[in-house]
Amino acid sequence: GNAALGKGKAITRKNRVKGFFSIAAPTPREVNEIGKSTLLLWFAAFYGRMFKDPRMAVLFHTEIEEANVSAATHGKRLCLALLSRWTGDREYYSFTENGAHIFQRLYVSHERAKGCPMRSPDLRHGPFTKDQRDSWLGHLWYAGRECGVPMKYVEKTTDHLCTFIGVYGPFVDTDPTKA
Repeated sequence: GNAALGKGKAITRKNRVKGFFSIAAPTPREVNEIGKSTLLLWFAAFYGRMFKDPRMAVLFHTEIEEANVSAATHGKRLCLALLSRWTGDREYYSFTENGAHIFQRLYVSHERAKGCPMRSPDLRHGPFTKDQRDSWLGHLWYAGRECGVPMKYVEKTTDHLCTFIGVYGPFVDTDPTKA
């Protein structure tokens, strides 16, 4: 958890001055070079790391059926959503019920995470913390490295998502033990 937090803080610092979506997503050619199966493994490993981090685990409301799924399922959802945006891959729409719109699903998921009863009462239904934002980025970076994704793609993907993550803000400072 703390290594991921430190790495995420470094990613955030590096990209702070850049604008929203100022770093391009991986191109279809780059996605093809990485391989869809590798990307799915990467995002499954990413959620596996998040489930083990107490700072992040409090965001997963396991009493809700849709949220009480494996790291591989969470990873597949996010990976396929990103691939649909980056490459036009259509598998995401067959994976979700009723072909739900990506941004609607992301909004619902993040609002549910903010209200998770495992969060401390002073943060429940409030914003994510800066440490949660940075841990998210750090876990993504480490999971990519652990899965053998070429580092140029790990860097590009985490930098790109760092310039996008602000849509889930504002982020608050807080005692990380209460996140």
